[in-house]
Amino acid sequence: MSCFRIPSTLCADIGKLYEIFWWGMKEGGHKLHWKDWRWLCKPKHGRGMGFKILVCFNQALLAKHVWRLITEPHSLVARLFNARYYRHYDIMEVVPGSNSSFVWRPLCWEKNGLNKGLKWIIGSGEGIDANLINWFGGGIITGKSTCSRQGNVVADYLNSDRCWDEGKIRTNFLPYEADLIINSPVGRKENRDSRFWAFDPKSKYLVRSGYIIILAEKEAMQQKKNSSNIEVLAKWWKST
Repeated sequence: MSCFRIPSTLCADIGKLYEIFWWGMKEGGHKLHWKDWRWLCKPKHGRGMGFKILVCFNQALLAKHVWRLITEPHSLVARLFNARYYRHYDIMEVVPGSNSSFVWRPLCWEKNGLNKGLKWIIGSGEGIDANLINWFGGGIITGKSTCSRQGNVVADYLNSDRCWDEGKIRTNFLPYEADLIINSPVGRKENRDSRFWAFDPKSKYLVRSGYIIILAEKEAMQQKKNSSNIEVLAKWWKST
């Protein structure tokens, strides 16, 4: 589960075994389920039992490998994947190709979840491509800018005093993007650009915090889908 993407149908089957074990079973039938299983899978601080939704947990485990590829670029596996899949690109921008391996594809599937808490520490600014990477907004994907950008790297938007060149930024970025960039802190020039995980005091990715973020995103999407279904039913009911 920590190396490959498990099919959602298999995760659902394993989840059913969890339910049977938890609620118990008697001859000729199952015991009554007193609570919805999704409620039991909520974190304990959210009044749940903390059981894992395996699809989300699988995604959180795979995110750990992506985190290691980012923070340990000189490891053997990172150098191998870099040479094969993202030599000229940032790892968070790459999409799986038709010839991608069964190990690389799951890592690409997970990156959207990791992006939610991945942020940049801007040092020299030379290592962040301003045209390809959504580095503003703390590394959260906010959408490609519709403006044509003049600078190639983030360092092009810093002046000699290591402050943001506000005029150049507002010329090349959308207004809300420019506000995010100008409010971002800038480190020392001798420091290298690096990423950190925003949901941990030590700035390191943990499967526990990653799972909570992925689960929250899944619940938000489900609520949005349910609200849209209610609106459709309401319109249909009024028309009949």
